[in-house]
Amino acid sequence: MPIEQDYILRLIAMSGEMVRRALEKTRAGQTAEALELLDEAVQHLVNTSPRLLERLTPDGLVTFLGAGGPVDPLLAASLADALDAKADMLSALGRATEADLHRAQADALRAAATTQDGASDFLG
Repeated sequence: MPIEQDYILRLIAMSGEMVRRALEKTRAGQTAEALELLDEAVQHLVNTSPRLLERLTPDGLVTFLGAGGPVDPLLAASLADALDAKADMLSALGRATEADLHRAQADALRAAATTQDGASDFLG
């Protein structure tokens, strides 16, 4: 278990750094580059193509990540943050439908994580 937890924490730290860099690129007006960084962060967190996630409903994403079991609350919170950041950028680009999907996915991840014992402590 400690090795698995360390791995998840490293993924979260790496993805968090990508989200931070994406926000800097957004402030500099480099939205395309920011979206690429966010896609990289999502890919690192879930170890699959962000394009696959775009085809999943919010509940489908939760099921996919939990493989039928509970979703790791730290992973869920980090992925939700990345999806929210991506939704903000897509909204700014006028891509409201895609943005709405990512926001709904982020909300579903947070809800799934907070229904688990102790998970709400991680999510504030």
